[in-house]
Amino acid sequence: MRKGARVEFISITKTLRAIADRVDPPQVTGDAEIDAMTHAAGVLHRELLNADQPPRWVGRHNVTHEPVYNDAELRGEGLHALEVVVAWPERRRKANARHYEECVRLELDPDAEKPHYSLNDGMYGDLIHMAFGDGRIGFDLRELTQFLDDCLVPHALPSAASIATDRTAAVAAARVETTEERQDRRLKMCEDAGLVMPASEHGRLPDGIDGIATLDGVKRQSFAPDVKAAIKRRRLAQTGRF
Repeated sequence: MRKGARVEFISITKTLRAIADRVDPPQVTGDAEIDAMTHAAGVLHRELLNADQPPRWVGRHNVTHEPVYNDAELRGEGLHALEVVVAWPERRRKANARHYEECVRLELDPDAEKPHYSLNDGMYGDLIHMAFGDGRIGFDLRELTQFLDDCLVPHALPSAASIATDRTAAVAAARVETTEERQDRRLKMCEDAGLVMPASEHGRLPDGIDGIATLDGVKRQSFAPDVKAAIKRRRLAQTGRF
């Protein structure tokens, strides 16, 4: 990358999603999204460690909030966060075991009771927020895309050639997620994580919503209204009543 060129930031979360969209992961948890994301994290972690010239880590400056190269401070933090993502299946396995034991203790049917997963508890939540919160850690899009292409890692990012020769065309060609699609996707993220959602937008959202928002690279303040909007749209479709 030439000196003085503007950094085109892409977060770790978006990087993993771009890889997850193109991989065929082994079925570990039974949750296709989690299996794809954990597999993508493992692939990225492996290639970053084995590469002679991996892409430089980029973070947002504490004062200007502009993306700047900071490989020395962010490399260890980012790799550690990827390791946490890879550990999701084991964490879910333990959560399922706790759910079964609790149901047996309360004389409930484990299959009939929906398990509660909180993605925001303990060290797991701290590490996810540290690396993924507010989308503050990632890479330069051009360096990352070239790296993934060189490593033959499939991904859904624009090609390195298109970024270098015609950034405007590449951005225009990318599909923009609609507001309703974003809202529905965020509600599905909560439900896929095992959170019990209220039937009405006026109900209280579960505590684990903070962790899901962090995984999506945003704060609860912007995530929760989307979830409630999706719940309201679903309720209206089912009842037709305001």
